Amino acid sequence: FTKQENEARAWLANNTVNTPFIDGLLVTRDLGETKAELVDKIILNADAYATAYSQTLGKFQKISKKIAAATTKDELSMLVWA
Repeated sequence: FTKQENEARAWLANNTVNTPFIDGLLVTRDLGETKAELVDKIILNADAYATAYSQTLGKFQKISKKIAAATTKDELSMLVWA
């Protein structure tokens, strides 16, 4: 995923850069899309993933801190992933 995102962002900055991974995707997907359309999809998906991942990671760090601070089983049983 990182490889295609890096190529897509590089291609957006300069559409003459070499993009072998994206070019391979275009050929094997055979969906009739242009490189620009595929690059847009890759960037949209990468940005959506980053948003979802950061939110999940934040929740994980929050509950990890609460777990570490808990001193009783009751405190642990009250924790909720939210």
